[in-house]
Amino acid sequence: MTEQRQTGYSINRYIRFLMGGLLLLGVLNIVLLVVTVHYSRAERVRRLENTISIYLEDVSTRFKAIDHFMVYSTVNDPNLKKLAGLSPTTDIAAMIKPLDGFRQRVSDQQYSTGTAYQFYYFSSKTGYFTNVSPLQVDYEDYGKIQSQLVDGWATKTTIIAEPWKPIVVSGKYYLYHEVRYQDTVLFCVVAVSALTGPIQNDYLTPQDFAYLRLDGQDLIKGKHPALVKSGTRYMKTTDRARTLPFSFNVQLDQYSQTEKFTVLQIILVILTTIIGGGAIFAVIYLWRNFAIPLREFSSAVKMMTADPDGPNLDASRIKELENVNEQFHTLMTQVRSLKLSLYENEIQQKKSQIQFMQLQIRPHFYLNILTTLFSMIQMNEMDHMSDLIMSATKYMRLDYSPRYLGHEIASGRSESNVWS
Repeated sequence: MTEQRQTGYSINRYIRFLMGGLLLLGVLNIVLLVVTVHYSRAERVRRLENTISIYLEDVSTRFKAIDHFMVYSTVNDPNLKKLAGLSPTTDIAAMIKPLDGFRQRVSDQQYSTGTAYQFYYFSSKTGYFTNVSPLQVDYEDYGKIQSQLVDGWATKTTIIAEPWKPIVVSGKYYLYHEVRYQDTVLFCVVAVSALTGPIQNDYLTPQDFAYLRLDGQDLIKGKHPALVKSGTRYMKTTDRARTLPFSFNVQLDQYSQTEKFTVLQIILVILTTIIGGGAIFAVIYLWRNFAIPLREFSSAVKMMTADPDGPNLDASRIKELENVNEQFHTLMTQVRSLKLSLYENEIQQKKSQIQFMQLQIRPHFYLNILTTLFSMIQMNEMDHMSDLIMSATKYMRLDYSPRYLGHEIASGRSESNVWS
């Protein structure tokens, strides 16, 4: 039973399989990275929304605590009642103690709400305005805040808690809240940047931007680049109970740092695939257009060395090899012609040498015949002498006649008869 020989495959088949596998792996890697970018972005937005919601709940709690503190203080705080009856021009010394007492209560309140919330006292009866919490602004901005809070103010005899309203001081947005009771007015002022700062600084990138929107107005001085940049994503969040007067808005850059790194990975995978494919193509191109023609040329040279009429390389992909092949064939033809000429010259030389040797032999042959004839005469062998003379005559006749095969045979017989 003969064993069946398994046939192999061409190298092109393996190269196609290799390129197909690399292409498939590249596509799968790109798809995986795109899915990763999508889910990481969705997860980032979800976590950011949850963080902002928790933060707004805390801000809402602080707003409620501030509103309760301000309403209770304007109605019940004894220090404010004393201040309401004192004039800043005549009773300045008497105002120190109630101011210090109320400022101590405000300081205690700021332990829970934070120092970013500034409190100011205003008496509608005397027109006296002062801060009751440590100042967080310079004196120039303090004067501007005073003018915007007090200008156009009208006295009310009932408790009025005005909603939070925006003001602009030195190009910076603030929110203020006021509570009025009889002649006592308390203001709470907080910078918008203090409300957006915890999220902006801790959870957003420099390309992202957080801002507040109150009554349809964006509390932004000028236009932030994130608001006009194409590809950004908008996210709006409010507290669950919707007790805050504003909404918290975030403009997210199209790609976060993680997403940019993932996109960079996609680009690297694509570039690697392109470079790998280009390298494979270059190897195949060099193999087909350089290595194979050189191998064929080497084989053809070996065959032409053994057989000058061997195969040509006229169909080679390399022009230089075709030129070398043509010159090589011309050289081989010239070498062959030279060899034939050398062979012919050598044969002619041999013939000349043979003829010269024959010319040297003939005189000796004829002298030997004459010597033999003389010996026969001395020995009186007339019969043999006549035969010798006839054989020598035939040989000489054949020797000086044209050379044919029959003549050569006859000449050889005559020479044999002479010697016999």
